[in-house]
Formats: sequence, C-alpha cells, structure tokens
Amino acid sequence: MTSVEIIMTADTTYTTHHELVRECQRGSQSAFEQIYTLYGGAMYAVAHRIMGDREEARDMMQEGFYRAYDRIAQFRFDASFGAWLKRIIIRQCLDEQRRRRIDYVGLEDEHMHHMDTASDDQEPTYTVDLVRAAHAKLSDGYRTILSLYIYEGYTHREIAEILGISEQTSKSQYHRAKKQLKSIMQKSHG
Repeated sequence: MTSVEIIMTADTTYTTHHELVRECQRGSQSAFEQIYTLYGGAMYAVAHRIMGDREEARDMMQEGFYRAYDRIAQFRFDASFGAWLKRIIIRQCLDEQRRRRIDYVGLEDEHMHHMDTASDDQEPTYTVDLVRAAHAKLSDGYRTILSLYIYEGYTHREIAEILGISEQTSKSQYHRAKKQLKSIMQKSHG
C-alpha cells in the first residue's frame, strides 16, 4: 500500500465513523449498533484492564455504551469519537469502583523506595498470559492506576484529577502496583 492509499483509507474510516455518529445523533439505532461493533472489543479491553474481571468488564462496557447512547448528542467532533467513548467507559469503571468505595492510599508522609532492580540477565522471562493473570490479581486501586498510566496513557496529573487524589498519591500507588505485580509474577513463576 502506498502512503496515499493509507491516508485515503484513514480518511475514509474517519469520515465513516463520523457519519455513523451523525446518524446516531439523528436517532439511528442501527448506526449505534455499527458503532458498538466497531468499538466494542477495544472498549471491553479498556474496562477489563481496569476492572480485572471479565464479567464486571462486560457489565461496565455495556453500561458505558448506554451512557454514550444517551449522550451521543453531546459529542461535538472536537476529538476522536473513540477517545470520547473511552473516557465514558473509564468513567463508568471508576464510578463502579467508587460505589464500592475503593480507597487510594497516599504516601505523602512515607519515603518511596525504588524496587530492587537486578541485572537483565538475572530477570526471569514472563509470558503475556502470566502478566495478564498477575494484573488481574492486583487490588482494584492498584490495577486502576496501573491501567490508566500504562495502557491508557494518562499522566499522573491527569489520573489525580480523574480520581480526585493528589499527583503524589497517583505516583506512589503506581510504584506500589508495579512492586505488587512483580511479586505476584515471581510467586506464580515459581
């Protein structure tokens, strides 16, 4: 494929998705079903990384899509539709965690300790499945911050704003999450 064809393909996809959104805004349920088909897998992955449980992720994705359907008229095309939808899914997951009263504990009065880093040749090799299983075993708070930072690309400042915590708390929870993830993987690896 040449670069011109790639650009044309990207523009066509962009235009197609925006036209589907416009149809949804005009009340087309079949257009929203197409959006669900296009974005469902990616939004499930976002929810699963935050929730850590398949059934909960599926529920959060469904609820998030309901929210998006109710608020589709508010989409103003000033950002990508996928980013807008992802924010709704993340918010749905965080709302559920708040409902369960997940606490984020800060380390403002503690010193953060860096993880021991062994040389690369001493580090065991982990499989993707092992990392995913360990990630799912993290506490909700740790899993949420790790997911928002690593997978969703939010900064600690943005995470702090989203969760209503300090930036330092986000950083400390992230470091604790990495340490716990490493510990879980080491125990599982044998």
